[in-house]
Amino acid sequence: MAAAVLGAALAPLPPPTRCPSFARWRPQPLRWPRSSAEGPPPRPARTAATAAAASGAAAAVCARRRGHQARAVRGRAAAAAAVAGAAGDAASPLQRLEELRREDPDADRVWAAYCERKGAGRLGPEEHDTAFVERFVSLFGGERCTEDVVAQLIPLVSGDTNTAARWKSYCLEEGIGVDDPRMLSKEFVVSFVEAHVDMVRDDMYVEDLLARVKAMTAADAEAAELWSAYGSRLPDGPPTAGSVQAFLGHYAPGRASPEAAARLAALLEGSPAAHFAWGGYCRQEGIGIFDPAMLPAYFVDRFLQAVDAGCLPAVEMATEGLAASVRQVRAEDARGEDAWASYCREEGHDSLDPLCYSKEFVEAFLAKRTAGTA
Repeated sequence: MAAAVLGAALAPLPPPTRCPSFARWRPQPLRWPRSSAEGPPPRPARTAATAAAASGAAAAVCARRRGHQARAVRGRAAAAAAVAGAAGDAASPLQRLEELRREDPDADRVWAAYCERKGAGRLGPEEHDTAFVERFVSLFGGERCTEDVVAQLIPLVSGDTNTAARWKSYCLEEGIGVDDPRMLSKEFVVSFVEAHVDMVRDDMYVEDLLARVKAMTAADAEAAELWSAYGSRLPDGPPTAGSVQAFLGHYAPGRASPEAAARLAALLEGSPAAHFAWGGYCRQEGIGIFDPAMLPAYFVDRFLQAVDAGCLPAVEMATEGLAASVRQVRAEDARGEDAWASYCREEGHDSLDPLCYSKEFVEAFLAKRTAGTA
């Protein structure tokens, strides 16, 4: 429609009227005003509207043309960027390594250390596989570690020898054998810092808890004896915060009276079900120490009160047949004896008599033994 309007606006004057004789063309005379003061006659309204429409159509055509040009420019820019990106991606690790060694004054020194510690001392890049070179390029040639990250790492490795050893091991095993954080990528250092901040905080908390235990055991011989027995049951290595907290929450001055301890010992000897309940109580509510003579008075008294009230949980105990099966396993060889003793120590209580355990407990052991996991 715009083309039609534009054509109408630019159309020539109407053709001259043909004379009746058809011999010649005679143009129509123009009717000018007799007085120049009157000026030319006004254009018809149709001509003004047509001109306005034509101007709008021309502007639309120009706008479309500018849009085509802009899209063409953007297309050429995108194509150029794609070509440049493809060229960058096509660069091999060896080429990137050479660029690093030309542009970074520390690259040669760090490369030499990397080859010495992880590459059998071979300095030639072509003597190593692509993965070896790629690892160096990614950890040394990436975004270099910033000072704010270095400031987080320094207190971790300078305040604790264990963390310092972990950092060196991390750099040797996971990195390029260089432990200077400023020579490593930011991502590599941040990964270590995030993994060890909580660990160092827990270590400091454990040290505070152990200081409380030390002060307590220095002033209380009964606490010292109980802590020693408890510590012998803990896994090898330094105690965790949870294990120290368990002891501090469990201990209270004043052991069970001789009468209460004797009564409980007689009960455990005469009732396998009570013995099994006592083992579960000490493991779940206490710290895994089963000798009533070493435990706080409140702890022993609470169990005896549950016995008097008839509140011990009902449990089906192991039968003689199950007990005989366990005895057969223990008699086979030393490994069977050790397996049963370890099972009782880790999941049961202080007795090795299978009749002092529940049917479920003994059946679980025999199933593990059959499967070869016990």
